[in-house]
Amino acid sequence: MEIATVRVRPLRFAFAVEPKDKASLQRIFEANSSLWGGVFNFIIPLFGLVPSRYRERYFKAPPAKAMLKGLVEAFQPDYLVEIKPGDAVSYGITFPSTRTLVIEDLTARDDQGRCKIGIDLRSVCDDLYRTSFRFVQRHPPMY
Repeated sequence: MEIATVRVRPLRFAFAVEPKDKASLQRIFEANSSLWGGVFNFIIPLFGLVPSRYRERYFKAPPAKAMLKGLVEAFQPDYLVEIKPGDAVSYGITFPSTRTLVIEDLTARDDQGRCKIGIDLRSVCDDLYRTSFRFVQRHPPMY
């Protein structure tokens, strides 16, 4: 008889942002620092021409749209997060609209104060407090 196993992983977000927009990059770093698995989220730099740092010396550079499409395909995000609505489409990134968010959607809360999408650190700490640390344990766990 086989035993079923379940693996849980955090949602993968890809943030589409213009590399020179420092305020937007700061917002992305702040959002990722509070999300479960935020360190593994991907930042897709939006550019019209492939920057020289991505070009090979003796090879022709791919078009920018093809390179951005390749980044999305390589990372396979669950959601694409835009800083400004429509940014990704304007740079040629095609992604299902049902899985495209604006960063405000990512930081929105429901009526109980939880994230609407994903799990944030505040929810994890709240659950740990309610289930483990709220009361003094008679027999604390042995580590």
